[in-house]
Amino acid sequence: MDALPLIGADPSAPATGLMADTTLATPAATTILTLDDNSAVRQATVAMLKAAGFQAIGLADSIEALCAIAHPSQDRLSGAEQ
Repeated sequence: MDALPLIGADPSAPATGLMADTTLATPAATTILTLDDNSAVRQATVAMLKAAGFQAIGLADSIEALCAIAHPSQDRLSGAEQ
């Protein structure tokens, strides 16, 4: 899948900034951390991402996310939807 061109962009100009890296994430190699304080939304998002082949972790708030990122051990994610 190719990235969509910017409207009015010169197609012969080299890509810069965010457009420079057009590689797409491969589901098997990507873990997505999703945050939502609504449990139903969080669970549905995790289920949808998993159905697409991604590894997904759902957490309720930014404090849980920061702890999980700072200390990525399984016990920190024990309350997460996985």
